[in-house]
Amino acid sequence: MLRALDAKGFAISTGSACSSKKASRPVLEAMGIGKDLRESAVRFSFGPSTTARAMDALFEEVKNICAQFST
Repeated sequence: MLRALDAKGFAISTGSACSSKKASRPVLEAMGIGKDLRESAVRFSFGPSTTARAMDALFEEVKNICAQFST
């Protein structure tokens, strides 16, 4: 997911902005998220200039990528 969306120009990460250089996921851990889910989580970044159209494009691409891996 990370590589595919990044290649399409979407801002995505596997960790919080404040822990980008850490191997662990301290924010998700503090939220009580289990290890398996923490290790498969991604973070999308949005800002004031993010449009509804851009979000729709992101959601459509997420659906397309998920469809490639579902049975």
